Amino acid sequence: MVNYPSEWKEKRLKDVAEYRNGKAHEKNVVEHGKYIIVNAKFVSTDGEVKKYCDKQIEPLFKGEIALVLSDIPNGKALAKTFLVNKNNKYSLNQRIAGIKPHNDINSYFLAKLMSRNDYFLSFNDGINQTNLSVGNVMNFSAKYPTLDEQNAIADTLSAFDKHIKNLTRLIEKKKAIRDGALEDLISGRIRLDGFDDEWKEIVLDDFIKIKRGASPRPIEKYLTSSNTGVNWIKIGDAPRYGKYIETVIEKITPQGASHSVTVYPGDFLLSNSMSFGRPYIMSVEGCIHDGWLRLYDFDTKADSEFLFYLLSSTYVQKQYESFAAGSGVQNLNKEVVKKVSVTLPSLDEQKAIATILATMDKEIVSLEKELDKMEKIREGAMDDLLTGQVRLKV
Repeated sequence: MVNYPSEWKEKRLKDVAEYRNGKAHEKNVVEHGKYIIVNAKFVSTDGEVKKYCDKQIEPLFKGEIALVLSDIPNGKALAKTFLVNKNNKYSLNQRIAGIKPHNDINSYFLAKLMSRNDYFLSFNDGINQTNLSVGNVMNFSAKYPTLDEQNAIADTLSAFDKHIKNLTRLIEKKKAIRDGALEDLISGRIRLDGFDDEWKEIVLDDFIKIKRGASPRPIEKYLTSSNTGVNWIKIGDAPRYGKYIETVIEKITPQGASHSVTVYPGDFLLSNSMSFGRPYIMSVEGCIHDGWLRLYDFDTKADSEFLFYLLSSTYVQKQYESFAAGSGVQNLNKEVVKKVSVTLPSLDEQKAIATILATMDKEIVSLEKELDKMEKIREGAMDDLLTGQVRLKV
């Protein structure tokens, strides 16, 4: 249980803000309009999903908070808020509440308080459709410091938000540059100095061995925590960032492994369903289920790092999609991958291309790790500041 500072005052939302409900916009949606419609998906994705109207119904103003009143597929939308802090013109959709704080309440402080409070989540069990009533919303009770301390907390947390947003934009920019360089270098549209040999067109089946994984069934029978167990590689072991699978959570018995497919360091894995067609390079040995494809024995024709970028390219990914659609299957199977056509430079040029792209990736991964760290620091700061466990000088 949190021990709030004694001078923080408990208040209900109806004591510190005004409430109003949005209205239906179904007949007012246009492709490009004057007003952005604030709906559940707009709030839950921080403003990325946009619909427009030309007629402003229940407008939102600067400093006002939009709160989702009903469930959407992510199961936690009831706790999501959207704070209006730009000059854009917004219009409230139905099942969205507009919360206008009084002058002695900092809008940013209140928005963070509402978005992180279990009170709103308690109305959503993640299974049944659940709605928040006006009474539910306005009975929300929380502890409030003075306006000066609210302002100080808001300034601190908004500085975190700004830094995280800038990092996110920088990562997106770096990725766009890397993606453009990847497509240019992998296709040979841009050649590196010192290389002028002709590239050779070849299908993957001509220089890579491909094998589908296999699952011993029922898998529960073969899972083990024994030191003699064999790594059981699942999609959850694939890295969020980077290209290598380096750690594995689960293991299966040697008997289970005998009914599966073994992969070795240096082999490639392709997921044939989740993360459709994304390649990973193995750094450990283990076994794979039938949701994976193993690619191996390509060393005479392809450099491993270059092959990673080649298989990641739009050119190859589009072939996956085209062949999969043509075969009537919804996933990536062995026969689809075998037909993919690529053009290969010499091994020396492959290595030179891979070095450039790997350097760009290293910078992106470093920024993504920094972003992860900053998000964790912000979460901790929010917990401490919004409960008064850490106080700021005002």
